[in-house]
Parts: sequence; C-alpha cells; structure tokens
Amino acid sequence: MAFRDVADWTFRCAPGKWNYWTCTDCCALYLDPRPTEASIARAYANYYTHGRPAASSFIEWAKTRLRHTCYLAWHGLDLKPRLPLPAPLYPLLAPLRGRVTEPFLLQVLNRLPRGRLMDVGCGNGGNLEFARQLGWRVQGIETDSQAVAAARAAGLDVLEGTYERLEEFRGAFDCLICHHVIEHVHAPLGLLRALNDALKPGGTALISLPNADSHVLRAVGDNWRGLEAPRHLAIPTAKTMRALCETQGFLVEAAPTSPWGTLEESLVIAQRRGQDLRASARRLRATAGIVDESQSDFINLVLRKGQG
Repeated sequence: MAFRDVADWTFRCAPGKWNYWTCTDCCALYLDPRPTEASIARAYANYYTHGRPAASSFIEWAKTRLRHTCYLAWHGLDLKPRLPLPAPLYPLLAPLRGRVTEPFLLQVLNRLPRGRLMDVGCGNGGNLEFARQLGWRVQGIETDSQAVAAARAAGLDVLEGTYERLEEFRGAFDCLICHHVIEHVHAPLGLLRALNDALKPGGTALISLPNADSHVLRAVGDNWRGLEAPRHLAIPTAKTMRALCETQGFLVEAAPTSPWGTLEESLVIAQRRGQDLRASARRLRATAGIVDESQSDFINLVLRKGQG
C-alpha cells in the first residue's frame, strides 16, 4: 500500500477515507476500493468547476491580472484582463517565476495554427475561453451538469456527456485538450482511443495529469494535491503514460515539465493537518532547473496523430 486513509483534503465534500496502492507492473498509483461509475458523482458535490471564477475580492482581482501580465511578459500570451504594465518593466516580474504556474496548454495553443478545438472534460470552460481569445474555434464536452451550466452562461458551446460523445466527431478537430481528466475516468484507454479518433490526420492532442513519480509527491507524501481522493482513480508515471499514448497510435512530440504544479496547494493541505513542510518546499524550489520529464509534478504531453 502506498498511502492509507487518504481523505478529501482539498474540497472536503466526499466523506470517508481511501487507500492508494502502487501497481507492481507499471508503478502507477490506484485507488482501491474506488467509487463506481454510478456513485462517483457524489464526490463532485462541491467542486471548483460549478461556477465561473469570481473576482469576489481585490486579492482575486489582482491575482488574475498579475498572472495574465506574467503570461504576456514570459510567453507572449495576450490574455485579458491584465495589468497595464509597460514592457520595459517586465523584468520586475522575474521573482514570480517560481510561484506562477507555467501555462503549458496555452503556450502550445499559441504556437499551433488556429483551427477547430474541443476540450474534453472542459469543466466551467476556463481553458475554452482562453483558447477563444487566442483565435481558436472552440467547443467542449463535460459530464457535470453544474459545470456545463456555468460554461454555457459564459457563452461557450459545451455539450453535456462523457468522452463517448466524441464518437459524433470522428476526424473533426485540429486540436483536442484533455486537461486533468484522464485520472478521473474509469476507462482511460477508452478515452485515449476516442481522442485519437476525433482528431484530423496531423492533429494535436494536449494531455495533462498528475505524475505518480512527482518529486513534489516524494517531498509532501499523502498531502500531495495530486491524489485528490476519491476523484483521482489512477495516476500513472510519465513513462507509463507516454507508452500508453504510443500504443494508441499517437506520436509524442514534446513533454514540457511542470515542476511546481501542486506545491502550494499541497502545503496548504499539510498546514490544515498540522504539518509544517516549508523546509521541504525550500529544498524543492532549489531543484527547479534539474526536474526532468520523469520527475515533473504533472505529465504534460503534446501528441500528434499520424497522417496515414
């Protein structure tokens, strides 16, 4: 057993305690026992996708604008709203690089030729809205009815249903996003097959999910935000995920790292549980330049469908 009696320490809406095990063949973490497909919806009763991000305080207002300003300064991402900071002052943002999450999806979307995009498991539509700002023609699929309502209220075209609805769109999309969804589904291989089928030849799929070999996980243990029991049913290693994508016919073109994807939230979880992990966090940040794909906190894959 890898972790015993893990609770829903992030959203605190799913009762009970859960156990994670390590697969002896592929080293993935998996929940056992786990909720069934019929019961899993109860674990999403109070989830972050049920509403649009609200600028309910000056702090949230400022964080959003500062983050978008950092994206423009570092990655050329023209997202709004942002602060009216002149370009000569961008070097002042340098100390924030260790705290502002690198926008893997948005960086890649900004480099690709614009076309038709589907976000599978789009939640409240945040990534769709950003993709639309970057010039994509966007659509989403989401199984949670409350999240669908929030996305539609923002004027986004979102279908309600599981990834199986991709069968309606064979060969239709230039780009597919599957952002922190694979770890939530009971049949991840079925999802990967559906993604491949829905892409045009030469199309791109962008995959993100937690990494069971994360260096953050090794530092924070069962406080790791990437566990999220009982919603995260199985969490593969980067090596295993790459191999699974290749078996489904994808060409893996890139695997950008995300050194700190869960660190801040993991520290909050530890603090709630009476644990002080600030020393561990300082040691982690000192290794930022040497974190490779295998140790990345998130698995980020840029996948290409073959032309044949």
